[in-house]
Amino acid sequence: MDGTKEFRRYGIRLSIHSLTGLVNYQIIMIMRKILIISITAFTAALFIGCSDSDYSYTSNYIYKNDSSRDITMKSYNYANGDLLEDANYTFVIPAGKAHTLRFDTEGGFPYPFMWTSPTGADYIVISNGEKQFTNTRHSSTGEDKLFRSETYEILKNNDKKRNRTYQYIFTDSDFENATHIEP
Repeated sequence: MDGTKEFRRYGIRLSIHSLTGLVNYQIIMIMRKILIISITAFTAALFIGCSDSDYSYTSNYIYKNDSSRDITMKSYNYANGDLLEDANYTFVIPAGKAHTLRFDTEGGFPYPFMWTSPTGADYIVISNGEKQFTNTRHSSTGEDKLFRSETYEILKNNDKKRNRTYQYIFTDSDFENATHIEP
């Protein structure tokens, strides 16, 4: 027997060698398709994965004034032992209105008032013209609520788009135990 077999029904005469060649050809074609798909996927991944900047995280901080008087917020930073006002983050919020600060950072959402300088704000004074209270970043007496994100209400949280909106609401009760301002 020479390794040939006749398939009388189909009128085909094949040898075992030609069947082996046919199987090898099919394997080669499958491997070729896999290689083409792999190269295409790898090339696409290179272009999709390339970015010229790190991810940007957007935080919107809304400071809403639900008190009966206009309030002023002033941010201060320590520099060389001196307490300096940060003019960029000093603002007035009329009664019944709100003030929004928007910040884009890289690597994660910033804590409140950490965006005012490379080290963040150290001291915040909130005044209604008659009384004032302060918040200090590292307060041991609990006067740090403006620096703690858990004291803010999260209005919008879209981690997929790296966008959050926080809100802090001032009321008249915030000024009940505040210090009177000397004229």
